[in-house]
Amino acid sequence: MPFLLTVLGIVVFFILVLSIRVTVLIEYKEYIELQIKWLFLKFNLLPLIEKQSDKKNEAQSEKDEKAKSEKTPEPETGLQTTDEKKAAKTTKKPPSLLKDLWNAHGYDGLVKMLKDSVDALNKFLGNTLKAIIIDELYYTMRVSKPDAAKTAIEYGKVCAELYPLFGSIISRLKTRKYDIDIYPDYIAYKNEIHLYVKLLVIPRKVLNAAIAFVVRLLFKVVLKVLIKLLRKPKKQSKI
Repeated sequence: MPFLLTVLGIVVFFILVLSIRVTVLIEYKEYIELQIKWLFLKFNLLPLIEKQSDKKNEAQSEKDEKAKSEKTPEPETGLQTTDEKKAAKTTKKPPSLLKDLWNAHGYDGLVKMLKDSVDALNKFLGNTLKAIIIDELYYTMRVSKPDAAKTAIEYGKVCAELYPLFGSIISRLKTRKYDIDIYPDYIAYKNEIHLYVKLLVIPRKVLNAAIAFVVRLLFKVVLKVLIKLLRKPKKQSKI
């Protein structure tokens, strides 16, 4: 009984921990910034802080290049020994997995496995998107060209492309706060973009979607492939 209670407590603990949302912050102005927060953890993934190379590393690389250049390449002979010729003759081409699947399942079987794989992937993506909430979405863009006519044309193109795109994103994902502002500027002569996105992701739902995807793919595709490939036809004995 105590063992079962401890196991149940561990399971409940992991369920509660995985139910805590992960905060993903994405911001773009001059460069992309990506930050992930979960519980008391904080990760700055972008921009990548590149460590400045020391003079010692540069000197070491120069020495390595000089050492490589000083090495004289050994003369290669185009003649092959008898052992190499025998090995080249005896080497066989590796069996083709696609050919084996074609022989085992045929055209209809391959098409069905492909459809099952695509269906499993679509369900996985759908369940994953349900676990994502857009808490904040702000997009500001200034459209400006050297000519006023070009600015107006460019502004029309940008509005025709971006407003439907943001509309489809907002309609498919649960969005709490959003503001899309695209405006023309006939003086600046330079485009400017500012994007700020705050996402809330539930790890438990993502993990459930991944497990369901693996199980679906395992029973509908992988097991069928393994069973058919393991059942090789027996060779008929010569009389």
